[in-house]
Amino acid sequence: MGSNGQYIADEGTYKEDAYLALTSRFVSRDDFEQFYLSLNDSAMKDDFLRAATFYLFFVKRGDWHVSVERSNPVIDYITNSFKIVGLFSLIESLSCKEYKDFYQWLRTEAGNYVFPIHNQEALSQLNDRYKDEYGSIRRCKAFFENLPRVNQEALCQAIKSNGEPLTSIAEVANLLYMARSEFVHAAEWMLLVGSGIYFSKKGSKKFHADLSMDVLLKSVEEGIIAHFDRKNRVIGPIKTVPDKNP
Repeated sequence: MGSNGQYIADEGTYKEDAYLALTSRFVSRDDFEQFYLSLNDSAMKDDFLRAATFYLFFVKRGDWHVSVERSNPVIDYITNSFKIVGLFSLIESLSCKEYKDFYQWLRTEAGNYVFPIHNQEALSQLNDRYKDEYGSIRRCKAFFENLPRVNQEALCQAIKSNGEPLTSIAEVANLLYMARSEFVHAAEWMLLVGSGIYFSKKGSKKFHADLSMDVLLKSVEEGIIAHFDRKNRVIGPIKTVPDKNP
């Protein structure tokens, strides 16, 4: 997503939001300031402030409140469902590629040689190519695959398939994204992440998840920092808080 200067124009305010969003991942305020100053230009600073502020308001502190007399104002699985939607919206926004629908992609990038599309199998293969290049799940998998190894392992250990921890962070990303899609498109609550233990069955696989929102968000915060660190190509590692309980 490109920068429009909205956040850098009120840098002081949004930098406080960014620090509040990511403070637990830095040793000190000075380390945060050094990281911020290391960002190459005002456009990158603006994008960092946008991402961190969105994360603060829509995910980390973005609880969904219910105004129903018989209900608690904040219900774990309801607020988590909306947080996951905000989380994947943020992750998709970090992609450098602008969105193209399948028809646009066919016309501009698939190449003239694909026409005419002779049969359903050929169309399906093109659709798979499109999803690999522009699909939302591709962006989400890339985000999780760029997490530090310790965070990847913590997420894989938190979800078991047929009694065994997941072996690939791509599987974790896929399960989270599918759970997000079931909430958005089928009004199914996000139960994969929360304060309790979750059991489900998909085909022949039985899943057992003990993934707290706190563990997930620690990983997401590392991912946000890693994204801008990689984009910025900073020489040497950024000093962040070593996670005692990833």
